[in-house]
Amino acid sequence: MNKWLVLVSMLLLTSYAYLDWEYLCEDYYENPERPFEILNASSFYHSCVGIVEVIAEPNFGGLKYLTAESSGWVAGEQKPLLPTISTSSPYFSFGTSYSFFIPAGATPDDSFVKARIAVNSSDGRELCSELGWTMSKLSCIELGATASFEYNSSSDLIFAEISSTPGASGLIGLTINGELIETKQFELATTSYEFESTNKYSSDQAKEIKLYLIMWTETDWFFQEYLLDFYDLSVSVSSTPLIEPESSGELSITVKNTGTRVDDYDLSLVGPTGWTLTITDVIGLEPDETDDVTASFEVPKEHLGDAELFMIIRADRGDYSITVPIKLNSKKEISLTGPIINQPKALFAFSNNTLDITVIPYGTINPTLFWTIWTEPGLKIDGGFGMKPVAASEISHIRDQFDLGGACAFIWEDNEGMIAARKVHNYAKLAYYISSENGSDTIEHLNELVDMIDAEKLKMTSDNSAKLYSISTRIANDLDRIAYYMELGASIDSIKSARESLYLDNYDMETELEDAADDMGEECSVVNKVELKFYISCAETLQSWETSLELPLSGPKVIDLIGPIELKLVSGESFEQTYWIKNGAGESYEVYISTDIDFAYSRGFIYVPAGIQKDFSITFRPPDYYETSNLEAHILLDAGPYSISFPIYLDIGKLDPQLSLSDEIAIEPGQTQVINATLDSGGLAETFVFETDAPYWVTVPDFVEITNKSKSFEIHVSPPSDVQEKVYELDMIITALNFPNIFTRVSSDIVVSTEGAILLNRLNSDESWLEEVEDSLTSSEFRTVQNYLSQANSAIRSGDYTRAKLYLNKAENALGNVPEADGFSLSWIAVIALLAAVGLFAYKKYGFKIPIPGQKKETDLPPGEI
Repeated sequence: MNKWLVLVSMLLLTSYAYLDWEYLCEDYYENPERPFEILNASSFYHSCVGIVEVIAEPNFGGLKYLTAESSGWVAGEQKPLLPTISTSSPYFSFGTSYSFFIPAGATPDDSFVKARIAVNSSDGRELCSELGWTMSKLSCIELGATASFEYNSSSDLIFAEISSTPGASGLIGLTINGELIETKQFELATTSYEFESTNKYSSDQAKEIKLYLIMWTETDWFFQEYLLDFYDLSVSVSSTPLIEPESSGELSITVKNTGTRVDDYDLSLVGPTGWTLTITDVIGLEPDETDDVTASFEVPKEHLGDAELFMIIRADRGDYSITVPIKLNSKKEISLTGPIINQPKALFAFSNNTLDITVIPYGTINPTLFWTIWTEPGLKIDGGFGMKPVAASEISHIRDQFDLGGACAFIWEDNEGMIAARKVHNYAKLAYYISSENGSDTIEHLNELVDMIDAEKLKMTSDNSAKLYSISTRIANDLDRIAYYMELGASIDSIKSARESLYLDNYDMETELEDAADDMGEECSVVNKVELKFYISCAETLQSWETSLELPLSGPKVIDLIGPIELKLVSGESFEQTYWIKNGAGESYEVYISTDIDFAYSRGFIYVPAGIQKDFSITFRPPDYYETSNLEAHILLDAGPYSISFPIYLDIGKLDPQLSLSDEIAIEPGQTQVINATLDSGGLAETFVFETDAPYWVTVPDFVEITNKSKSFEIHVSPPSDVQEKVYELDMIITALNFPNIFTRVSSDIVVSTEGAILLNRLNSDESWLEEVEDSLTSSEFRTVQNYLSQANSAIRSGDYTRAKLYLNKAENALGNVPEADGFSLSWIAVIALLAAVGLFAYKKYGFKIPIPGQKKETDLPPGEI
């Protein structure tokens, strides 16, 4: 760091409190040996140069620190003391001279000059020295020099470009109200020098800064004082308004001339494409003068999201231009062109219908739309509701599918209650969606939705709407509770629990809509034309729209049977399947039901009113021995003039899932093992679902699909290296997907232990050995070895490895006495197996290595030795 910057920094840290000069100089006046004295003073004058050089030196030892009371005076005007040389320390020491420049300026002849130097002594005293004298103007040669100073308002720094004779020395001093703020000493290596201030200054400070430039050679001098003259301005913007599509707004912008010169400003405004923007073109300001400018804007219908305006300012005389970003807050707003129903040309009773709706949203957001449909007069509708996020300013298509349950319309009271319930169902889905985010907007919208649900409840007045009313009340209470918890700042778990209640109640509403429609269908009349209604809501704003289209009603006018054609049955098991009879005719029928197979049973007949559908069930009980594939059978319906033979195709067979898996699995911590397992269905193709109770490091498939009696799959076992070594349990329940009452349960042990894995491998080897030599053993010997191995297995699984090794040794000793079989010595097999097991255990536990012939044994040597 520049030594003079250190001096200046220390000066700035010094207390600037006023000190009485007489008191400060007490030691000087009372002590005949002056502690600090100005030894020499000389002055140099020319018609354009006025500089006084002061040389000071302490008279005795100890450190002295220059304080802020030090200054110069020329003709009664206070001047700063500008240090002329760099020092290694901001302290004075005995026997060292220090020189300062006093910038005298153009002074009259015989000017009185006074220098005051005040110091803090290292022994705790405050000392001073003062000298005054009259100086006559001296002749000197002026050094040729030029300088330009500039204040940059963007960086808050002062810059200078100085030109003079190469080799000249220079000193720059910056003061504010006579107080020295910053100095810089330099040497001109060439003819020019560039200066950048160390400190940053505001434009208000820059107006008060006086700059002193002193330059000299051995014979020539130059001195000049400068006041900064610069262009600058500040801009402030009023609080930002909300923006909405197809709206206008204004901004109040204050422009202030913070420079020292008169300036004119050219203003312009830039914003999003399609906006209309206006602003005052040109304003002129004196220094420190302000002007309020009004900027206005108009937002087009197609605007989306937040916005940002930019005000560009160019000054006629300044050499800068600035861009002021102005952020506008967007109010959540959406307008919808449409919705327009494009399809269908007709509705089809007892059929799936596809609806195509065109929407074009405009606004400040990309909305999430929720919808529901109904008909007037009211028909039973399955489905016909959903949600979809759409993009603003883009054409979006909402496609929905729904089933019409016939051509029989509800009575008016039932119809009004059903419409109200479908709206409540739509509001509940919307509320569940928006309640995922906690905030004031969410609370406000939830409260609005409660009011909307309460209004719809009042329309549920028919007997068939009683349950719809009850569930609507529960949904409103759920919304109330979520909003209350959010406003209260309750825990996340509390809000989550309330949202789960809302989800379940809305699910109940969906079920009750179907049941209520069946009840309402008991009293109805066949219609040939309806008005299809489409109701849509925006989740972010709660805005809603409704559109309708009158459509003819087409479809079957006879008895129809709906249900699965292909069935899978288990031999010896009962299976019940539901079918539906649709009566599209204009009169009611008793429909008689039968089948052409002897192991299928159903009720004899069912009464189906005109225009609705009813369900019935068929129970299948194939015999234990029965197995067949793709057997064709028929369900027979007889309804007066109408009869139906409905074909069904049956796969019948056994279903008895069996899993092949070893009883125990041995693995070392930190290792991975893949266990191959096979699942046998027993006969039928089926998908089996797994419920697994096992440690987290055991991976079992979620399901296995069997298409040809059996299927192999993998179980991955990967215990981490820091897992506790013990026996873990793997428990699996395997259930048939289409027959939940058919399942099997399989359990196995997982031995996680380095030593346990080794012992279990020994056990498996010994068991294989025992099978190989069984014919060479008496029944008593065989049972004895088998008992040893069983005891070893039990000990391994319980973690008693000492007992396990004891029984394995007994078994291997007994097997070692068996004569050779198939050309191999059994005793040598035991020895090799034992050595392999012990070697593996030693390697894992102690890191033993097998020495290689010719390889030197590693020994511990002192560092650096070989």
